[in-house]
Amino acid sequence: MLPAQTAISRARRGITLGLVVRGLLWLAAIASVASAPLLKGGPDFRLALLVVGAVWVMLAMRSARLDRLNADLPQLLAGGHFDAAEQQIDRTLRAFSLFRPGKLQALHQLSVLRMAQGRFDDVAVICRELLSHRLAGLAGVSRSTGLMLAQASLEIGDLASAGAAIATVRQGQPSLAELMQLLVLELDYQSRQSHWQAMLDGFMSKAQLAEVMPSGPSARVQGLLALAAMKCGRDDVALWLRRRAELLADPADLVSRQPALAEVWPECRRESKPTGDTGHPPVES
Repeated sequence: MLPAQTAISRARRGITLGLVVRGLLWLAAIASVASAPLLKGGPDFRLALLVVGAVWVMLAMRSARLDRLNADLPQLLAGGHFDAAEQQIDRTLRAFSLFRPGKLQALHQLSVLRMAQGRFDDVAVICRELLSHRLAGLAGVSRSTGLMLAQASLEIGDLASAGAAIATVRQGQPSLAELMQLLVLELDYQSRQSHWQAMLDGFMSKAQLAEVMPSGPSARVQGLLALAAMKCGRDDVALWLRRRAELLADPADLVSRQPALAEVWPECRRESKPTGDTGHPPVES
C-alpha cells in the first residue's frame, strides 16, 4: 500500500522537477535569441529554438499521456478495482510530467481511493497537501478535496478542520451535487457542536433540498433536523421530519451511522402514526 507521505513526497518532487525543466527550456530559448547578434556567421539561433521547441513538445506529449492515465482512474475506482487504481496512481506519481495538474490529479484520486477504503487519517493528510497548492485551474478538484477533508476530519474527530473545510467549500460557489454533500456534512458538524438553532434555521429549505438526495443521505439530513427540532422545543417539526426520514431508511441503520440520532429513535424502531395526525408539514417560524 502506498503511504500518504510517500505519495506526497513523490508529487512534490515531480512538481519541482517539472518546474525546473520548464525554467531551463525557457532560459535556453531566451539565450538562443539573445545570443543571435553575437554569433554572426555561427549556428542559426532558429535551429536552437527549433530544438528547444521540439523538446518542449515531446515532454508535453508525455505529460498528456499521464493525464489520460488519470482519466481512467475514476472508472477503476467505481468498479472497485482498488489495487489496479493504486498501481496506476503510483506509476503516475513516479513518472515525469512537465506540468503540475497531472500530479495533483493523481493525489486527488489517491484521496478518493483512501476515502473508499476508510483510511480517513490518510485522506486528511493528502487533502491538506492538495489544498496547500494553487488550484485556480482545478476548481472542481478544490471543492471535492474540501468536501473529503471535511468528511475525513469528522470521522477522526477533528472538528476544527472540518468546520474550516466546510466554510471554505461554501464560499467556493458549489454545484447542486456539492451543496447536497455539504448539507449532510454541515448538519453533522453542527450537531457535534450542539449548534441546534443554526441547524433548525431554514429547516424547510433544507428538507426540500433533501428531497432530491438519494434516500440514505436524505433520511440522515431529516433525522438530524428532527434532532435539532427536539433540542429547540419544536416537537411538531421533529415529528414531521422523523416520519419523513422513516419513509426513506430504517431508523436502526440511521442510528448505527449517526449515534446521536438515538435521541430521535430511542428504541431504533418505527412508531405507528397516531390516528388523526394529518401529516401536513409544520409552519416554519
